[in-house]
Amino acid sequence: MKIKMLGILLISQFCYSQNIIQTDIQGKKLNDFIQFENKLGSKVVKTDEEYISFEPVLQPVIFERKEKEIPNLRVFYKAYKTDSVIAEILYEWDVYNFDKGENVKKPISFNKAMIKKYEELISEVSKKYGKSTQRGDLKKLELINSDDGLERSDEWNVNNSLNINSDIILSEYYEKNGMVTTTPTHKIRLYVKNERKEDDVNALGKEKIDLYTIEFLKFLEKLKTSDFAGARDLLSEKIASSTTDDMLKNLAENIHFDKQIDIFMTGFQLVNDGSQYPMVQFKYKEDVSPPKEMITVLFEDNGKIIGIKPMKRLE
Repeated sequence: MKIKMLGILLISQFCYSQNIIQTDIQGKKLNDFIQFENKLGSKVVKTDEEYISFEPVLQPVIFERKEKEIPNLRVFYKAYKTDSVIAEILYEWDVYNFDKGENVKKPISFNKAMIKKYEELISEVSKKYGKSTQRGDLKKLELINSDDGLERSDEWNVNNSLNINSDIILSEYYEKNGMVTTTPTHKIRLYVKNERKEDDVNALGKEKIDLYTIEFLKFLEKLKTSDFAGARDLLSEKIASSTTDDMLKNLAENIHFDKQIDIFMTGFQLVNDGSQYPMVQFKYKEDVSPPKEMITVLFEDNGKIIGIKPMKRLE
């Protein structure tokens, strides 16, 4: 779902292997992997649009690692909303991430380097979990220039929760046939998935949700009457002094004070510095589901507001 951002956003020790990928993800939290990527010197990849997921996982956090002969690696981390435990990691080497051209072709040396990388990945995972279930192979290099392309996929069902699967697609074939265009493809993907059933019990707890709701309603009342000093008293010390009257006025312009609000979703949300805060997402009572407008509010544990973000769904 595409969301337009409005108003303002106020805002352990982890053992890891030196391998290309991390497969020991069960029970590990998102912040552990953020620290790991920071140690590697990875670059955070920011997107222009934000997407709200109605699945039990947060929007992915994306990092980029440098490569020499093949596209830079992008790592996508998805975490469960309730406790920030990792749900899925996607490792992706894809030319299209860096060149959106319709007919991007690469020399045979590049394709061989991609095959070598894929074989390294398969070897790394197989040493730990045994032989994969394999489909296709990478022996016939001449297929790269055909409409079939050169493809292989592998899968490891480690246990009831942990699943690893990978694939590589290499093709230099380009064809336009009416409205259908077949374009060259050069990509490797490897997914590490930690699947689990989400409990119906809310991680925040009723007592905390009640506290956060009361504090937000107090904030709205101050905002409605332009009592900006009183509104700032309800903000976290981390943001209160830097929140200006103009910022609060702008926020007030994007809130419908004449409408009642309901709780739409609760959980935890990660911010840019890797910190995680309790989150309550409000919708207007008259709005249907999925709502057209929402207000996401982040809190400190004591109920002080650390972030507010009104959003509108783009039709």
